[in-house]
Amino acid sequence: MSTPTLTLRTHQDLFSTGSALDTDRLLNMPLFRALRDAAATIRAIGFFLGPIVAGGIFLGYLITTHVESRTALAIIVLVSLFMIVGIASGFWYYVQRICDPDPYEIISIDCLLVVQRMNNYHHYMNSREQTIKARRNNVRLVDHRAHWTGQGSRGKSSSGSLADKHEFYSARRPEEDGRTHHWIYLGRPLNKGDTERVGFRQTFEDNTAPMHTYYREGGGRYKARNLTVTTRFSVDDQPLIVEGHAWNNDRRNRQRHEVGRLEPERKAGPTASTVDYVITVRRPKRYHSYGIRWEWPTAETTTRRSGNRRV
Repeated sequence: MSTPTLTLRTHQDLFSTGSALDTDRLLNMPLFRALRDAAATIRAIGFFLGPIVAGGIFLGYLITTHVESRTALAIIVLVSLFMIVGIASGFWYYVQRICDPDPYEIISIDCLLVVQRMNNYHHYMNSREQTIKARRNNVRLVDHRAHWTGQGSRGKSSSGSLADKHEFYSARRPEEDGRTHHWIYLGRPLNKGDTERVGFRQTFEDNTAPMHTYYREGGGRYKARNLTVTTRFSVDDQPLIVEGHAWNNDRRNRQRHEVGRLEPERKAGPTASTVDYVITVRRPKRYHSYGIRWEWPTAETTTRRSGNRRV
């Protein structure tokens, strides 16, 4: 598999100035890194120390004053269980919301792949629009990963932002999993609670090697609320078989695999010559993707279709 080469600047070009690099080098010295780690550790200890000390004092009071009462012992056991649950919940909340939360969550994702036949190969236009909500201050970048499975001639592929007010940046080469990372620079910082609509667009042709016959999207590592994945075909070139699937993309599993079946909704496209297959998912799981897999008609089936239209 290969990914089209993009001749775009990386996001580092946007922020790399002499003074900024000097400051980063200074702050990344071992001494400053150790001080930051120590400060984070002290902060975490302080976050949990108060409830633990208060709970210990309360338990000590119960044990020293009412230890002979069975009711008191039951209360002690119950309070201890609540303390364990509370500490575990507090640890999860601290890690997720205070210590290192994701930069944003995704309110909605709307994805569309338009497949067009061109001679004996296909042209693909993919767009992904999403509304994000910042979970921390100073959020400026929105990331996206893309993986094309076919091959196209040089100059037949392009990527960019759907909104002119946003700037698009791309890695020069794919990572070891074959995916190329892209970023949208918002042009301004989002503070916690702010929302923004962003969009990616990609075009590609498989005029050298055919694409795998599936299209899937998901929230990746981000929490998402709503996902819609639409694949649009020409009525004259629609697949013979279309099936909806859910995939687990967690890299800890070493390889993605199908984990469920979905029922795609077949709809008329925006023009009479197109047809849409739509997958809608509420609260998609992290590291999961959803979409369709299809099979193109064989030459015999295509000939039979054409013959039927001529009758």
